[in-house]
Amino acid sequence: AFGGYTGINNGDTWEYTPGTNTWTQTAVTGPSGRAYSGIAYDAGNSVTVLFGGVSDLGFEADTWEYNAVTNTWTETTPATSPPPMASYHLAYVSSQQRVLLFGMDAGTSLMETWAYDAAADAWVDRGPAAQPGVRTNHGMAYHATLDRVVLFGGFDPFPPPGTILDDTW
Repeated sequence: AFGGYTGINNGDTWEYTPGTNTWTQTAVTGPSGRAYSGIAYDAGNSVTVLFGGVSDLGFEADTWEYNAVTNTWTETTPATSPPPMASYHLAYVSSQQRVLLFGMDAGTSLMETWAYDAAADAWVDRGPAAQPGVRTNHGMAYHATLDRVVLFGGFDPFPPPGTILDDTW
């Protein structure tokens, strides 16, 4: 887990060990303190990928990788990356060895789909022809047996006051 934001730069990293049911604080340096970042474990490359969030500077569009073995964060420098996102999730797709991002562009309020290849340090805008409509606060996870990312619900903020969604994609 990474995060911690109270209006000042104060992010920290924690690891959970299921066997002992314990949380342990780890790396002290890494991304700036932030809220609402996306995070997923990339099993193919043995790194945890973090994208974006909201920091002291506003919406972020940076990519970081955490290596639990060396207890280090590394900011990557992909040539292209997603724009700052207002609400999104990451899920690792093992069959493609990519981290998938789906969410709302903070500037346009349009939904976008991106894939990150940690081995190549590259984001690709997937731009599918059909995708879920505008939403925030949705849930998303990869189903390995079906080789699909499953997305559920969220909140459509337009027009205010908005609508709670209960659809599955």
